[in-house]
Amino acid sequence: VVVDSTAGGVTVLDASASRCGAVMYNLQGGGDALCAPTTLTVTATVGFYLAAGQSLSLGHESQQAWKCIRQAGTNATLYVAEETT
Repeated sequence: VVVDSTAGGVTVLDASASRCGAVMYNLQGGGDALCAPTTLTVTATVGFYLAAGQSLSLGHESQQAWKCIRQAGTNATLYVAEETT
């Protein structure tokens, strides 16, 4: 998923009650990103920081929808792997 500066964030994970985990990986060489569940509004100062080349592992909080925005001027590319029950 290409993450840009779309206001409110780009959806990288839809809500799913059957999901028990997920990992978001920010592709090395891209921009940094900020990510948050949609219960929060992700902004340039709100969200979990996900640097290029790093991953964010989620447990049951992955059942929520998640959105991300790029942290600076370069778009980020996120790969998402899901685990379902």
